[in-house]
Order: sequence, then C-alpha cells, then structure tokens
Amino acid sequence: MVGPGGRSPATQKYPPDAHAKGATCLAGAGRSPRSIQSVFATFRAIWNHARNTGFVQVQCPTKGVALPKVNNERKRYLTRAEADALLTELTERSPHA
Repeated sequence: MVGPGGRSPATQKYPPDAHAKGATCLAGAGRSPRSIQSVFATFRAIWNHARNTGFVQVQCPTKGVALPKVNNERKRYLTRAEADALLTELTERSPHA
C-alpha cells in the first residue's frame, strides 16, 4: 500500500502526540475505557506483526500513550440465604455483638 507522496503509510512521520490525541478523541466520542484499550491493543498487535515480518522497523508508536483506567468495580448484593449465613456466622464468632 502506498500513501501520499509515494511513501508507505508505515514510514510516514506522525506527530509524537498523534496517538494520545486519538485516545482523547475516542474518549470524547463516548467510548468506554475498555473499548479504547481494545482499539490500542488491536493496533499494537497489527504493528508488532508488521515489525516481525519486516514491513516496519520502528517500535509501535502507541508505546507510552496513557490509556484510561477501567473501573472494574461492581455492586453485588447478598441473597437472602447468603445474608442469613453471614449473620449466623457473625453471631457464632461474636456472641456479644
């Protein structure tokens, strides 16, 4: 594939912050942190394959881009049986409470 000016897109010079701006753009478009990480992981995999096959010789340009953190917190409520088992265990361990 040949890009503008007859050069391969993989050998063109990109601004140092181009990929960081891409992550910001994805976040601004309402994409979740996990989706942004997935996009960058896919890009890295493709780039690494291209480097391993000799298509490019430089390190992946996304290296060092700060990606958003994924919030894995989830709310979980005890079932009635779990709550009863917890209360029973608590009264056995601490009868004066």
